[in-house]
Amino acid sequence: MHFLERQVQELKKGKEELPHFGSNQPLSKSIMAEVPLERFRIPSIKLYDRSIYPYDHLELFSPHMLVQSGSNAMWCWVFLATLGGHARTWYSCLSHRSINSWGELKTYFLANYTPLKHHRKYFMALVNIKQNQCESQRDFVARFNKEALSIDKFDQKVVMVAL
Repeated sequence: MHFLERQVQELKKGKEELPHFGSNQPLSKSIMAEVPLERFRIPSIKLYDRSIYPYDHLELFSPHMLVQSGSNAMWCWVFLATLGGHARTWYSCLSHRSINSWGELKTYFLANYTPLKHHRKYFMALVNIKQNQCESQRDFVARFNKEALSIDKFDQKVVMVAL
């Protein structure tokens, strides 16, 4: 069972406080005290690990929460379940009981990760992609295609001519 799902189950049983997260809990007591609805489900989206633009992660997260009509507190709770690696460490370093709303958590998240904006890439970047020595042709093509999809104003005709 997922870590957050166990905590949700504990809340549903009527416990006042959740099992201890660690020495720091960024969510306020009022957010921690809210009990999720019986039908509430945690969205299954890729954990945020800084590999995508933070606004893109929020765009994946928001529709899942809107469908469930989650409260402000539930948005905060569930957002933690969508963080991985460095982002989870960042979250645990927020000031103790400092988050009072989803708006605050979202603002802190964007303020921390928005500087990681994608750099503009142009089709000429594809010219420099070379197959690595131990890389299979299939892996190289997959990596090339992934890079091609990340290029602004991608023109397939130009790339096909270059190949």
